[in-house]
Amino acid sequence: MIRLALRNPHAVVVMTLAILIFGVTAASRIPSDLLPAFTAPLILHGIPPSLRQIHSLSATEPVTFRQLSANAQTYRDAVEFKSGLKLRVQDLEEGQSVEVLALSSEKFDIQQDTFAVLEEVGRL
Repeated sequence: MIRLALRNPHAVVVMTLAILIFGVTAASRIPSDLLPAFTAPLILHGIPPSLRQIHSLSATEPVTFRQLSANAQTYRDAVEFKSGLKLRVQDLEEGQSVEVLALSSEKFDIQQDTFAVLEEVGRL
């Protein structure tokens, strides 16, 4: 195989480029539902009164960061409340405080552990 490659360097370059182009094309066409969902448990502090009144929230709420889409150039990040309400990050107020509990929810029971942390710091 090495001898064949050494005798035909142009063929090796063409095959390498073909594999590269095919790989990039295939990767860009993977549907977003086949990509792993990125989630992270957070505590959202200082929820503005307008959002609290509309959605029956308290000033501090446990939320989960969600990636709604893998599409570029779209609003694709949101926070999800325990009620199932999803708010895009752009809909939150600028400068709002967020406490990151974990960088992944893989081994983190969001509902129970978040409430345990909130009770521990006396915020509930």
